[in-house]
Amino acid sequence: MSMTNCYNCARENAAGTATCPGCQAILEVAGYRIAGILGQGGYGAVYTATAGPAAAARGAVAAGQAVALKQHFDAAGVTQQRREFAVLNGLGHAHLPHYYETLEAGGQGYLVMELVPGQSLEAVLGRHPAGLVESQVLSYALQLCDVLSYLHGQQPPILHRDIKPANIRLTPEGLIKLVDFGLLKQGLGQTGSALRGLGTPEYAPLEQYGRGGSTDPRSDLYSLGATLYHLLTGHTPEDAISRVTVGSDPLQPPQYYRPDLSSAVGAAILHAMAVRPEDRPATVADLRAALLGLATIPAGAPRPPPAPRPPPSQPPARSPLIPLHLLPAHEHPVGTVAFAPDGRILASGDKSGIVWLWQAHDWTALRSLAMPGQPVNSVAFAPGSHLLAAGTAGGMIYLWQVADGMLLRMMESPVSAVNRVAFSSDGQTLAAATSDNRVNLWRVADGARLATLPPRSRMLMLLDRSAFPLRGRFERTASEAMARCIAFTPDSRLLAVGSDNRTVRLWQVDTRRLLYTLAEDCGVVYHLAFAPDGRSLATASAHGRIDLWRTADGQHLSRRAEHQSYVCSVAFSPDGQLLATGSGDKTIGLWRLRDKRVLGMMRSHTATVASVGFSPGGTLLASGSWDTTVRIWRVDESML
Repeated sequence: MSMTNCYNCARENAAGTATCPGCQAILEVAGYRIAGILGQGGYGAVYTATAGPAAAARGAVAAGQAVALKQHFDAAGVTQQRREFAVLNGLGHAHLPHYYETLEAGGQGYLVMELVPGQSLEAVLGRHPAGLVESQVLSYALQLCDVLSYLHGQQPPILHRDIKPANIRLTPEGLIKLVDFGLLKQGLGQTGSALRGLGTPEYAPLEQYGRGGSTDPRSDLYSLGATLYHLLTGHTPEDAISRVTVGSDPLQPPQYYRPDLSSAVGAAILHAMAVRPEDRPATVADLRAALLGLATIPAGAPRPPPAPRPPPSQPPARSPLIPLHLLPAHEHPVGTVAFAPDGRILASGDKSGIVWLWQAHDWTALRSLAMPGQPVNSVAFAPGSHLLAAGTAGGMIYLWQVADGMLLRMMESPVSAVNRVAFSSDGQTLAAATSDNRVNLWRVADGARLATLPPRSRMLMLLDRSAFPLRGRFERTASEAMARCIAFTPDSRLLAVGSDNRTVRLWQVDTRRLLYTLAEDCGVVYHLAFAPDGRSLATASAHGRIDLWRTADGQHLSRRAEHQSYVCSVAFSPDGQLLATGSGDKTIGLWRLRDKRVLGMMRSHTATVASVGFSPGGTLLASGSWDTTVRIWRVDESML
């Protein structure tokens, strides 16, 4: 009997097996044998596959042909897929992939298309964070103008509506391919809300949100302009909503970041990114001419003034974090990062269900771990660095073997999402905080559930009344709340649980007894961490607040509120001297605990900094962000 290995967990399966019994990964669909996964998100996934005889018999592809298989998880996606195929099947252009057939299997829809070799421009940009060479970007821009001119020239016009670096493929021959037409629109009617999304905020024009009229070809020009802006400067542009809700347009000219940029290209990009459609180029041909310096930008076209720079006599403040590396493999928001206890590997998980493992000695990718349709909320290494647990929004906990990426087992949290996972110090117990405000304790050896810590129990309420007024202390009852975060003390005798009903519960692990509950008047508790000596607890919460508590009795010790938005991650350095924070204001905070001094607020990410973590030696800090990147920083020890 012919056997093949599962692309996800490497288990051997008989040829023709539709689903891997070990990890439930899809192995075969309607005659297509799946070889790997290219990417995934909340609505579906894209696989590499090979056409077998059954697929070839339908006449759309040849036996043995490699294809890309785009999957939709639900009925709405299947309907969209049929519509997408109906529009794209009849097209033919050098900068578009071929679309072969659409099919349904197991209640899910699949779109079969050309497998485009190469990489996305997002991946290219990730290796050049300061921006790409202008001549190179101009070559890409002209190719994109050609394909948009073709699409907009159809009757009725075809709009892509999600142009961004992640949806542009660069082949080894230097050819550009525009992919992912999941938000396409044919015709010029009102946009409405029939489609599955609004595009990516940094690249989507205002009218795509239903504001300022309906979408038309000029909407794609805005997205193309925003894409070129990002490729040239390395900075994602301000989103359209922000540009109209503040006093003055915060969008900086591209030359602010790239003074060497030619004036024609810079002006053409700003022209394409005008907030009002009527202020943009009328056609793709007009934008193409402007990029080549063959057209004059109208006098009324908006040109945001450059932001003031500090005078030469005022050098920028020294940062306690020195940027070392940008890890660009993710294509979706990164929600969690964690170093292995031996410091050799960093794990990062994103909202598409992908976890990447990085080798810390050179920051190359070791492997990716896929959890189809399961956005990753949390990752944690076992104390020996040999196991990795991932908690997902779909209520599953995946336990992986780090050495070879083998999936050992899956544990299911009934009904609710898993928001955070944590190993005990002996590695024998795994705790999981869930969206029904419970904590499940699992035995690592066999995946058996040992106990569930309920949302309510007998408790001693400890409240520092001077720090926390009693007004509105609880907006949600314990049963209505969500357990967002957990942490063991270093000796694993105690377990802290933070919830969005403004409380932190402290449990004694061996007796499963609730010792006390801290009640905060600061909203949702997003994250918490014990100091390395276990004597204090840090909590991160709404309103930009970080609080320190004494573990022994719950006494409130101090509070800082430097961030301008919620704090969603907090981490102690291994020596207990520093506290790092990540926030919705896109900054990383670094605090020196002995004198409560703020060492710096770093803003290099372009979206929420969802997770921060120190290396075991304390010399490095990793940060994961909703901007899809992971950044590695060196801690400047001279500032400590």
